[in-house]
Amino acid sequence: MKESVSFKWHSSLGIAIGIFILIAALSGSVIAFYHSLDTKINPWQISTPHEDHQATDPLSHIAKIEQSVEGSKVSWISLSLNHENSWHYFLAPQNIAKPIANNEVYVDPYVGEVKGMRLWGDITQGMTNLLPFIYKLHYALSLGSIGEFIMGLAALAWLVVLITGVWITLLNKGNSFFSTWKKSWRWRFPDNFRAKNYALHKTAGLWFLPLLILIAWSSFALNLHELHERLWSSLLNFQTAHEQIKELKRPRLSPKIGWMEARERGRVLMKELSQQEGFDIQEESALMYDALKGVYIYSVKSSRDIEKDHGATSVYLDGNLGVLKASYIPTGKASGNTLSEWLRGLHKGSIWGLPHRIVLSIMGGVVALFALSGFYLWWRRKKE
Repeated sequence: MKESVSFKWHSSLGIAIGIFILIAALSGSVIAFYHSLDTKINPWQISTPHEDHQATDPLSHIAKIEQSVEGSKVSWISLSLNHENSWHYFLAPQNIAKPIANNEVYVDPYVGEVKGMRLWGDITQGMTNLLPFIYKLHYALSLGSIGEFIMGLAALAWLVVLITGVWITLLNKGNSFFSTWKKSWRWRFPDNFRAKNYALHKTAGLWFLPLLILIAWSSFALNLHELHERLWSSLLNFQTAHEQIKELKRPRLSPKIGWMEARERGRVLMKELSQQEGFDIQEESALMYDALKGVYIYSVKSSRDIEKDHGATSVYLDGNLGVLKASYIPTGKASGNTLSEWLRGLHKGSIWGLPHRIVLSIMGGVVALFALSGFYLWWRRKKE
């Protein structure tokens, strides 16, 4: 039987990316419950409130943390306990040529004790890094930027596979469109295993198509966000000031403004921004220092954020002068960023809580079954 061009694209691309989609699907089913599973494996992330102790200031533990990990500098700090059970920190090496032993630290917010640390994603440290490793496997095959690029291309190719799948299902030669459309939506369960597999692959593909396209599209947008923005730039507008802050000739490891002053300046600048743009500040989220660009990034959860677990509304301030360099408002400011934030939140399951995460976990299993059934159908066809 002569194969159509659409079928060849669908089949060839599907086989080429199948293993990547399978890995992403199975790992995605797990990391839909990342925080819950990670704290089960690492109970030291959880701190119990003390009746006779108020929560300490997370910035007060910076010196102790940097002393506990040789050659490190704190680069990111959680500022809210609403979504964290302990104060949470990420570290960066003072010298890029000298890696540090651990880059993630948890501190008891009530007594100030360092509860645990790890090198995020390093599976050689054992079970403590199981969930971070699966997370890195999900979006980058645990291969860094190269893996992230590969998975982004796989997501883009998956979109083509989905589109060609619809084309060959609904636009068969010799049948009217409406006749084919009506039949294609019917669930059929033939006795023959191959025929049953084919029927389920085709019919289930149509029923799940909106969710499959959403997952593929959001995966592409997250992994290849610059390309995604360029493709949409003629139709949508994007905030670019924060992305256009240039890297310094040399990393600025010791800015003139310390963490305490940076937070206070961030609060002032954020208040001014909220009054200017008309949004409400709900809670502080995080404070980060980017040594490559010499800027602090102060983030809050605001009425413009859609994700439940963290805030992305941010101001960028110069590490030496404390002046505003740029700002970022997740939704309502630029249509392109609003689209990107919705794609991110929908993909991560961070908008509608537990029901959202359950649906995503189930869809991971569904996508894995599609990949396996596609392999099977291709294998049987090759045997003939």
